[in-house]
Amino acid sequence: MNYVALGDSITAFRPGVKTYFEVLQENADEFAFAEMINSGVPGWNTKNVLADLKNKCLRFNPAVVTIMLGTNDHAIYKGTEAATVSPESYESNLRQIIDRIRLASGDGSSKPAVILMTPPFAATHVNVAGTDVNQYRLLAYCGIVKRVSSEMGTGLVDVNTITGEAAGWDDERNNQSFTDKADGVHLNSEGQQVIAPYVKEAILEALRVRG
Repeated sequence: MNYVALGDSITAFRPGVKTYFEVLQENADEFAFAEMINSGVPGWNTKNVLADLKNKCLRFNPAVVTIMLGTNDHAIYKGTEAATVSPESYESNLRQIIDRIRLASGDGSSKPAVILMTPPFAATHVNVAGTDVNQYRLLAYCGIVKRVSSEMGTGLVDVNTITGEAAGWDDERNNQSFTDKADGVHLNSEGQQVIAPYVKEAILEALRVRG
């Protein structure tokens, strides 16, 4: 069995940050995966993942796939007036990603277990590059993740609520305590440690269901 983590720069290996994926690797003996693949790519959104799903996921024939996307989808970049990926397209992309993962790997109990993760709590601000990040806007994407998970029968880790509660829903506390270089978006090692146990439990539960 293989495990693939799909995501953006919050999932990807990051210098000076111990990611939730690396915490999972430290607990590899509990999962008995043959291989654990981190397919997080900085800057990617659901459109990018859908376009390159074969290379980043399907070719590994995963038994379990976690998907944490939405931070880049909801962002409004300098010189634009709308989110990079609209909520409607975000939902469509997520559903297609799940369908393709399931269809590519047989049927019945052999189908991969998919676990959706809401994007982390984000401090509302415009960063030095002119990117507009907004927790209120991000909540619409989190709601889509929860609905898609419920309707399509996936696992779910509500990272946004977990990290938001850890920070007391306070932008400054989130910046200083839980994000890398206090950027308000990218989880630092402490923020990654906050979510890692929940991801671990979701994977263990998915493996129990698979038998």
